[in-house]
Amino acid sequence: MYSKSQEYYQANLNTINNNNNSNSDTVKIEILAPLADKKDTEKLVIAAMIKGQIKSEVIEDVQAELDKSKSSTIKKTFTFDRDTDIGKIQIGDRYHACVASNDLSPHEGQECEKRLVKSFDNVNSLPAR
Repeated sequence: MYSKSQEYYQANLNTINNNNNSNSDTVKIEILAPLADKKDTEKLVIAAMIKGQIKSEVIEDVQAELDKSKSSTIKKTFTFDRDTDIGKIQIGDRYHACVASNDLSPHEGQECEKRLVKSFDNVNSLPAR
């Protein structure tokens, strides 16, 4: 995966420098948890991880959250500082999203997905479940 990350970074280096995207202090990651077939889920944990930083949220009342969204997908956006203890987040860095619930069992239970950071000005979205 490192080679894909490096390739993406190198391929977009001119765009990054021309748009001054690398001056942003944060990166936003939106996690999409589609629950069309599991609307009876009671409790859901959504987490995002990037370059040593982890943020998570527990949704105690999934039905209320679905009612607010007016769809069958729960969306959570996490904002991360680009400066981390292990270096600055760059375009092409890999991030992970995990969605977990006991109600998604037996075989689903917890799923983690990964993508590359493609923008600092726009939200980086990732469906996970």
